[in-house]
Amino acid sequence: MNAEMPKQQEPLNAGSFNTTLTPQQFYQGDPWLVFVKDKLHLDNIWNIAIFFVISIINNFSFTTISQDYHPATSLLDTLHLLLLSVAFTSFYLIYLLLPTFMSETFDTLRANGVIGAYRQKSSKSISYESFVKNLLAWTNSRWWLAIIAMITVLFWLIWEFIRFPQYPLFLTILAFLVEEMIGIYIICFIIIRVVLLLMFINRLFLLFTIQVKPLHSDGSGGLGSLGHIWWISVGMMFAISLAFLAVSQRFASPGGIIIITELLQPITDEYEQAVKETLPSITGDTATIVAGTERLTALQDRYKLLRDNFPVWPLEIVQMRRLGVVLILPALLSILPALLDLLTKR
Repeated sequence: MNAEMPKQQEPLNAGSFNTTLTPQQFYQGDPWLVFVKDKLHLDNIWNIAIFFVISIINNFSFTTISQDYHPATSLLDTLHLLLLSVAFTSFYLIYLLLPTFMSETFDTLRANGVIGAYRQKSSKSISYESFVKNLLAWTNSRWWLAIIAMITVLFWLIWEFIRFPQYPLFLTILAFLVEEMIGIYIICFIIIRVVLLLMFINRLFLLFTIQVKPLHSDGSGGLGSLGHIWWISVGMMFAISLAFLAVSQRFASPGGIIIITELLQPITDEYEQAVKETLPSITGDTATIVAGTERLTALQDRYKLLRDNFPVWPLEIVQMRRLGVVLILPALLSILPALLDLLTKR
């Protein structure tokens, strides 16, 4: 019998697509990365160091002017500003590393031979080279800059007419350019690249047969480069947690805080006066003691009621800090196994 043996799908030949992906190919649509990496030739360490210093100077200057924090008189405010600088720098580090992670993820998958043949049942097959060109076209699209510009304009309107309408126009423009615009730019490009990375990895697994290599040296069947997604997730959770812990004080409405302070202060004064008045009644009759105790209890209940239920936009400070702790704990627990694995291999 001349029955043909079923053909085993062969992995993509590494030589069929000779161009090795580089991080530079993933930020050609990002003017800032082109400037600092290709024009100034700054490596990641210098980038991070310069950004951290600028972040500290910015946070300690503009937040002091806006009176959101008082680092000169409050050690806690100083700690919050340092945490905020570390959070901003963490976001910037993720922003710098994402092009490298994206290039290494796809290039390592190709080099390991885990990308098989096109598996969609259609007359027109898509080559891996076409897939990569489509990925780079999406990553470097100029539309992202247009979208970021529109988001920046929206935030500027909020900044000028809602957040800080009482400050001079020159000061708000300077603060927005140095602080908010850079943050919007970095965060938007992080979100764009993370979404594109996840979207095209999903598309890669959908379009091509994946040849898992059980004995591959990376210990993950040749799919070890997908671990970059895990590190990106941990880094973002860490940065977001620090930001929540640091800026919880700034999320409260200054007007709301002033109003609730004015409401609570008379109750505090009345409570202190009631304590002084009821102290001599301890040796008195039972009815006087009960009346004094009930008065103190009523003042306590009213104080807690106003403090806990008075609306302070958008979230109550304690809840914000609890949310930050909830976010940061999984990130720390995720880093711990990797650190133990690194130490045990040495």
